[in-house]
Amino acid sequence: MEIISVNFAIYTAIVLAVYYLLEQRARNVWLLLASYVFYATWSPAFAGVLLAMTLLNFFVAQRISASAQHGRRWLWVGNAFNLLPFIFLKLESSSYSVFLEKLVSWLTGSAPLSLHVLLPVGFSFYILQAVSYLIDVSRKQLPASTNLVDFALYMAYFPRLVSGPIERARRFLPLLAQLRTVDNAAMGRGFTLILVGLIRKILISGQLSVWIPQGIFVTPSKFSPLDLRLGLLIYAFWL
Repeated sequence: MEIISVNFAIYTAIVLAVYYLLEQRARNVWLLLASYVFYATWSPAFAGVLLAMTLLNFFVAQRISASAQHGRRWLWVGNAFNLLPFIFLKLESSSYSVFLEKLVSWLTGSAPLSLHVLLPVGFSFYILQAVSYLIDVSRKQLPASTNLVDFALYMAYFPRLVSGPIERARRFLPLLAQLRTVDNAAMGRGFTLILVGLIRKILISGQLSVWIPQGIFVTPSKFSPLDLRLGLLIYAFWL
């Protein structure tokens, strides 16, 4: 389900309507369920990966907080589990995948095997959130969460799961524990932000993308220095 789509607008409206009807203690559970349903529309396997990484980081943060002597070691262990799959999937999606396939073939003496693994949508965003969370806990800037639902919602919150931005746990988690009121003022602010975002995305960014020369970052040697400077400048504003 694409963020910029009618389906997403309808889904968000349904989630908001049910959220408004629920009691405070049930709202986070509902948002977590809605987030996983949304992510599963991309692929149920993606939701499984997200759940596994959530449980891993929830447990590791508890160990960092509980162990004054080995907290630093748990931080390294946790971020190794976070970053190694991230690095592997990034390499696999690049030209290095061919090298890795040949290396595995040479080591095993078998025919080349495809190492293609589909990079989960939003994987970079929630992995980097997990890394920042563990670092915050290690630095005592945030206590390790003891509420699995709240932490899972921090990792999976659907409005920014697949396209960011990266959220800091020390800002987001305290909000989940506060009493939240859905009134006309809050909805007005929300719709204003959505409208501004759509204007930036569709009217500004969409028009700028037309002016980025095709292939300028793939074969830059084919373009003049002036084209490269203008292309880079346009790309910065488009991004």
